[in-house]
Amino acid sequence: MAVKDEIGRGRGGIGKNPARSRDHNRRVVLDLLRQNGPQGRKELAEATQLSSPAVANILDELLAEGLILDLGRRRAGRGQPPLHFALNPEGAHTFGFEIGVNGIVTVVLDLLGNPVTQRRSDPESLAPEDCLRLLQSEIAALRADAAGQLLGIGVVLPGPFSTDAQRAADPTTLQGWEDVSAQSLSEALGHPVWMENDANAAALSEALSARRRSFTMRR
Repeated sequence: MAVKDEIGRGRGGIGKNPARSRDHNRRVVLDLLRQNGPQGRKELAEATQLSSPAVANILDELLAEGLILDLGRRRAGRGQPPLHFALNPEGAHTFGFEIGVNGIVTVVLDLLGNPVTQRRSDPESLAPEDCLRLLQSEIAALRADAAGQLLGIGVVLPGPFSTDAQRAADPTTLQGWEDVSAQSLSEALGHPVWMENDANAAALSEALSARRRSFTMRR
């Protein structure tokens, strides 16, 4: 019980019953399944504080989109065992690009956050316009092989951004990227883009990995 109290609720928080919060509720359910593994409707309703019909509707949508799997009924005490649902690793994917002075690392992750593909390229120029063309080419090639829908793209660069002193003093800072935003990259690439400096991205990755390892050890 202590495990459920500690990690039963996803990082996205609790759900919201109003219809306008549909996208938020879907993210909360997906986050719970990602962190906690297979769960039933009742568990998800309790963790999200959504009504059972609302959770049932969300699960039906996610099943139809191929984002989750119906694992069938699992025996749990008396009565009819509940249906359990889990993320479908191949239901969607994300792309990550780490752009640094030594080149660009490309990573494809499945819906569980597991690496599917990783490769490195060493372009002659790391100017924004040149990197953008390379990213567009990479995305087109990777989408041809990756399963499911593309949820979004993460771009990691040396930071901080827009700091004159940092740009002048730190040889790892990329020139020309000061005014490039996640919004401008999203418009150019045609997909949602999250942009972060390398230090923050590494810290977030470690925190998420530690949380997942903690849950696995306690189960």
